[in-house]
Amino acid sequence: MNIHIHKLTDTFSRLNILGRKKLFLFLLAGSGLLLPADQLFAQSLNVSGTVVHIPAGTNLVTPGNIMLESNGSIDNSGVIQIQGDWINNANGLINSSPGEVVFNGTSSQAVSGTSSTTFYNLTLDNGSGLVLNTNEMVDGTLDFTNGKITTGSNTIAVGLGGTVTNAATGKYVYGNLEKFLNASGSKNFEIGDVSIYAPVNLLMNGVTGSGSVTASTASGVAPNENNPVVNASGIDQNARANRYWSLTQAGFTFSDYDATFNYDAGEATGNPLNYVVRKFDLPSNWIATTTGTVTSTSTQATGLTSFSEFEVGEPNALSISCPGDITTCNPVVTFSASSPSQPSPLITCTPSSGSTFPQGTTIVNCSADNINGSSSCSFNVNVQTSSTAASSATSNALYGQICLGSTVTLTANGGLLGNGASWCICYNYSGRQWQSSILCAGRRKLRHNCMPVRNDKCNFSASC
Repeated sequence: MNIHIHKLTDTFSRLNILGRKKLFLFLLAGSGLLLPADQLFAQSLNVSGTVVHIPAGTNLVTPGNIMLESNGSIDNSGVIQIQGDWINNANGLINSSPGEVVFNGTSSQAVSGTSSTTFYNLTLDNGSGLVLNTNEMVDGTLDFTNGKITTGSNTIAVGLGGTVTNAATGKYVYGNLEKFLNASGSKNFEIGDVSIYAPVNLLMNGVTGSGSVTASTASGVAPNENNPVVNASGIDQNARANRYWSLTQAGFTFSDYDATFNYDAGEATGNPLNYVVRKFDLPSNWIATTTGTVTSTSTQATGLTSFSEFEVGEPNALSISCPGDITTCNPVVTFSASSPSQPSPLITCTPSSGSTFPQGTTIVNCSADNINGSSSCSFNVNVQTSSTAASSATSNALYGQICLGSTVTLTANGGLLGNGASWCICYNYSGRQWQSSILCAGRRKLRHNCMPVRNDKCNFSASC
């Protein structure tokens, strides 16, 4: 039997409807109809142009749809059990009456229409779930007996005095869950994706005013993971919870909050005890957070001061490689340090490449810095004393590159080859080939099989 309640144009003291071997009594009360404390069964219910009053103790059961149109509404203090869809093209539930609507069908159900509905108590007891095609509100209790609420791009909101009960694996909000608040304290967001329950707990501090926070989560790579550079979050993509969370805020101020992100053990790679939280801020900035309590299935970030996109996992290793020690007689020294880390770190060296170095040994300190911290290395630059060769001397190396410790091939034709240069000179003596290492700097330095020369002059001709 279908019950269609339309705007009354006549006055009835009572309306009798006979169905399923029961007599159901409606009493006209003011502008609408009053259902007494009994149980009503109907294949579907259409309310148009009037108000149906369901008092406490009344249980309305329908395996079909409930449709409200043409200013139709329901004032519910009882229980409505619906196995079809809820379609609100009118006023929906009115007067904030503390009734309950139970979605307990066996196939997927939907809430739709041109108007949103504010439910006082809403219970989902359908393993096939409930789909929202409009934004909806729950002012009392949102109870998950069985199944998920799928919001798509819409939102289900829980009012200031509202609560969510019995959410767990297989029964939670898949999509956007909004919760209103006007005071500091804890707020749980019972959210997940199509198959995994991954709730977030917020501990809000210093709240003033009233407003709301909306949370959602999805599996996979965070949308801004590569913004502004590859792997910008600094999270090792092979050692992470395979999801991200999105949090937005509206209409209140606060000092800070702590957020605990929960995930399923089966989606965690790497070592969850080493997980950290990374936070994305528009337009293109990932930041490291302060890590709080960490377990094998949850990671906490503390002292947060804004809402955005979050990712959880192990930080990438950060390293830097410096060149080996450099020995040169050119005081202008260029070099490079490198890092394989992601995101690509900022590398700085002091003194920097291209600087003019003093004679002697200078330590160069380099660091690589990114979202995961800093890594450092160092090396020595040794600028040696340059030699001065007489104009009559020729070499296969530029004189500016001849300095203490250098070995060059030289033809010397007299003159002063001074200031600490070491020359390799071949000299034929009595038919034998000798090698001399000669220091022409005011004194003589002879090595193995070296020919004696005058202290400060290489005044003979020899060549190699």
